[in-house]
Amino acid sequence: MVKLGKYAKILRLMYKDSLDVYYYPKVKKENGTTGYSDVPVYKVQNAQCKVSTSKDDTSETVNFDRNPVEKQMKVFCDVTLNVEKGDMIIARVLSDEGEVLATYQGLANKPDVFVTHQEIIIDVKDGLNASKIWGIKGFIKKS
Repeated sequence: MVKLGKYAKILRLMYKDSLDVYYYPKVKKENGTTGYSDVPVYKVQNAQCKVSTSKDDTSETVNFDRNPVEKQMKVFCDVTLNVEKGDMIIARVLSDEGEVLATYQGLANKPDVFVTHQEIIIDVKDGLNASKIWGIKGFIKKS
């Protein structure tokens, strides 16, 4: 039987992009109810990864006044990173010189964990729903 764990180092050579992982912790409010903090807690910052497209964005050619971005990105990263379903991910595609070419932000799906790496699908969307949910305007930013 071949032990694949030793090949993880080879896969890491492809990790030229970077990612941050954070979440908003639950807090007890003054009135006794439970809600979410306005301050994010970062679990991972500037970790190396590989960002790839899982599902390309398509245009709504029938509706010219509203053409939302709906795209799925796949992030490949080290198996040791702590990423859970529901975490927020900021993934940056970097040039060979380290310049940010594109930034994608979205909600993480449950990671697929393998011996050599993990793969995380993030749903990237723009528009009112996304900005209301996460308090962020512009989910896809060209740098």
